[in-house]
Amino acid sequence: MRRLVFSTDDVPERERFERWRELGARHLAGVRWEPGPVATPFRGALALTRLGAAALVELRSDGHRAARGGSAADGEVCVVEQQAAVPSRYLAGPRPLACGPGDLLVHTPEARFEEDGPGDWATRLWLVPWRRLLPLLPAGAGPTLHVPHRDGAAALAAMTGDALAGQAAHLEPAAADAAIDSFCRLLAVAAGVAPGAVEGGREALRAAALERARQYVDAHLADPDLSAVGVARAVGVSERQLQRLFEGTGESFARYVLRRRLEEVRAALTRPDARPVTDLALAWGFGSLTAFYRGFHKAYGAAPGELRAALARAG
Repeated sequence: MRRLVFSTDDVPERERFERWRELGARHLAGVRWEPGPVATPFRGALALTRLGAAALVELRSDGHRAARGGSAADGEVCVVEQQAAVPSRYLAGPRPLACGPGDLLVHTPEARFEEDGPGDWATRLWLVPWRRLLPLLPAGAGPTLHVPHRDGAAALAAMTGDALAGQAAHLEPAAADAAIDSFCRLLAVAAGVAPGAVEGGREALRAAALERARQYVDAHLADPDLSAVGVARAVGVSERQLQRLFEGTGESFARYVLRRRLEEVRAALTRPDARPVTDLALAWGFGSLTAFYRGFHKAYGAAPGELRAALARAG
């Protein structure tokens, strides 16, 4: 995927905000930018990644004000996921909105809003063709839809956005288009549409829950007490649902945990300064050395010490 990056760091201080304003007008149709109340040398950075028919725009800047007049000639919908620790304040209709980390905002092409970004402001904008997203949203949602970050579908939607942004630069167009479609369907479920009313909604929920479970497992592999019960609780599903999520991939939960732990041990064995094999096994959560040696030999066809020697001989 093509990725463009811009920063004001190399622009003369007196010209920074004007260049930032020009850049925003070029990539975000209909948005007007004004300086914030604090007069300091402005700093801003923008990264643009094309994702098939959609695009990801990641922004970080000093305080500012922005407004959209409701004229998006390119017919795009902006899905906004806040990243800053300090909430941004939006005025989209009669009531102000305070948007915190993980919150999602959907602006339709006719949406009008004003936004007050604090210092060290950061956000992520998904520019999605409106014909793809609008049919999925609940009736009467209005030109701006706020999906606060909370447990359940909203958390899964935010997590899916995080994962997709992290892999955006590595996706081929077809894969990017499919990933954006799943994100949109999950976002619709988080906005209040029943999963059965969105074709593919249940699949998007399952895929997001599975990805969240994998991330949790990978972050806790060293914990010898890692269990399906604990992972299910962290992900927000039942233990049986968790088992079904992994079974759908052709690999059980227990097999996934075993494979990932073995992969980490094997990767450690390739380092010249690696600790003894038994230390590595215990460090990566194996409670039984017998089970570790048996699983390692079955996975790689050799004992850990033999593999380490072979790798050393290969340089």
